[in-house]
Amino acid sequence: MLWRLAVLTTAAHALAPKRYRLRPRNAVDPIRPEIGSPAPLVINALVAMERGASARAADAPEIAVAVQEMRPKLQEVLVSTCADEPWIAKYKEEGRFGLPLSDVDPLVTMQRNECLLALYLLARHPDGVSVDDGAPLLKAEDFLDQDRLDVVMAGALDLDL
Repeated sequence: MLWRLAVLTTAAHALAPKRYRLRPRNAVDPIRPEIGSPAPLVINALVAMERGASARAADAPEIAVAVQEMRPKLQEVLVSTCADEPWIAKYKEEGRFGLPLSDVDPLVTMQRNECLLALYLLARHPDGVSVDDGAPLLKAEDFLDQDRLDVVMAGALDLDL
């Protein structure tokens, strides 16, 4: 009799649905304890706005809206700065800077928006800008490689904001 009770109890526990303890939203992730850079969020919003989405639909941060408003001027500076660097054309590296502007390749579009964001940041907020509470400051150095950063930095010096 006791044996049957033990089997039934064990079977009932095995068949019962598992209850998982959910962790609170603000709990620290043990693998990634720090909040990452806000750069991908801003760049994705810029790409979406370039493709025609509204700032609200793209869930764009304020910095992305500011870059979008200055897009024509920033693009003009980017094109002229890249034209001043002979190695870009020599080694056919225009795509790394998002050029030509008419290119709709997703990678080229993303790189163009990275460069435009970096131009804006280096000209207006060289020490970085806060995008979200708790997130690290958004700086051009965080998402551009050194070659592109050097070219964009030269363009930022020419930019009058």
